Amino acid sequence: MKKILLLLFLGSYLSFAQVSDANLWTGLGVNADLNDQFSLAYETQTRFFNNFSQLGNYYNELGVKYKPLKDVKIAVKYRYARKYRSTFWDSENRFNIDAAYRYKIKPAKISLTARARYQVSFNRLGVINDVIYPRIKHTGRLKFTAKYRNKDLKLIRPFVSTELFTALNPKNPISALDAYRFSAGVTFNLPKKLELDLAYIFERENGSVLENAHIYMIQLNYSLPNKLLGGVEDK
Repeated sequence: MKKILLLLFLGSYLSFAQVSDANLWTGLGVNADLNDQFSLAYETQTRFFNNFSQLGNYYNELGVKYKPLKDVKIAVKYRYARKYRSTFWDSENRFNIDAAYRYKIKPAKISLTARARYQVSFNRLGVINDVIYPRIKHTGRLKFTAKYRNKDLKLIRPFVSTELFTALNPKNPISALDAYRFSAGVTFNLPKKLELDLAYIFERENGSVLENAHIYMIQLNYSLPNKLLGGVEDK
């Protein structure tokens, strides 16, 4: 009897300690190659939560990408976002630096990419007064992505990925991870340098309350047709 009561108690605790929500992310991205090594990127996105019913976040992001080697990329990006904080809207600035390496498994026609990111987020650029200070958060992220590429199936590229988040001051001192994501989706190659990404993302945040998000993403990306500073087209 005691075991049954203990199981019921644990089940009730877990049910109250977890929150699940359905999110919708919609976005647009533009990429412009300057030459064989440098490119510019812009992205905007809106994110809805509370089962798609409420806008919770929208942002604009600018970035510069550098390709020192064929399968190595380094990027620096700045994002300005507006986020809904339960009762009010707050601004957030974010800088991040990425380093990514891609490895092709030719017999299997799969490309594997590992990306490490360091980012710092803060809600304002300076101190308002001696009492109110900016909220600053330092985060490290590690992402692994696998994409299937087949010349006989040029219009569709399926992919899966996993990403781990760790913070300098974690939300939950018991867990080394602030959050993690698992995603799966398909990239459709459309005419006129357009790509459409459709994906499902499961996200778990390890705060004082475990938050599970079921995210559905739709993103349209456009690449400018020619390199702005010349160069050979990257295959």
